Amino acid sequence: MKANIITDIKTAVKMFKEIRKARKEGAEVEVRQCQQLPFIRCGGFYNTVEGLTLAYLDRKIVDSSQEAFNGLSEDVKNLLYFSPKDGEFTDRANFWRYLLEPVLTAEELRAAMICILRWYIHIKHMNLGMDVPEYGPKGVRA
Repeated sequence: MKANIITDIKTAVKMFKEIRKARKEGAEVEVRQCQQLPFIRCGGFYNTVEGLTLAYLDRKIVDSSQEAFNGLSEDVKNLLYFSPKDGEFTDRANFWRYLLEPVLTAEELRAAMICILRWYIHIKHMNLGMDVPEYGPKGVRA
């Protein structure tokens, strides 16, 4: 317990010195009590529009797609965590087609791409403020 008190005193003295230095330099200082919140780094296949869309399909398609996604570099994965914007839909669809082509059969790839493209149409309609069609993955409306 004594070690904690000494550490707290040292921290308070250090903070006091930093505050005094900042005020001397003309900064406006405000001291507030804050609480540290836990940070959870999420990532992965289900953080992409396509991953969530494909989640409604056959388990084999989902597992194969997820495995292909996991083989990507972290930089590429980070780019895919955001919905495509205007002008990016075609390139993004082609990217997913080339990614999934080696791991899915022709029939599975067709089902996956139809699902992804339907969701891209859904996104475009939402961006344009249009009524959203009554389809999505397996007929689910967002």
